[in-house]
Amino acid sequence: MPHDRDRLMRPAPRFLQGGIPLPKSVLWMIVGLSLCAGVLGFSLGRDIAALSETEAIAAYATIYAQDTGGDISDCAAIPGNGAVWLIVRCGTGAAFRSYRVARDGGLVKGGGGPSA
Repeated sequence: MPHDRDRLMRPAPRFLQGGIPLPKSVLWMIVGLSLCAGVLGFSLGRDIAALSETEAIAAYATIYAQDTGGDISDCAAIPGNGAVWLIVRCGTGAAFRSYRVARDGGLVKGGGGPSA
């Protein structure tokens, strides 16, 4: 007499039961895609991890110079808190711009733009 569990469960696919083998082309495609995803993830992660403070400051100083015509030497950075890795401040006096930079080099929302 079958158990209730056996009646409610559907049978596993035949290739999992050993009746039909998984085609080698499908297996190699899965292996290839997994390998590509691993290499891509490793290379992108390495690039982000290798971003230095100097490179981040230089990038935002260049943006400031292009937007305002100011000098890149008007920029300096201080450490941030939480999601903000660096705060790059460019300009002098009351007219300056502040860029809040995340560890991956992107802007944190709410940062950037002119401040008075």
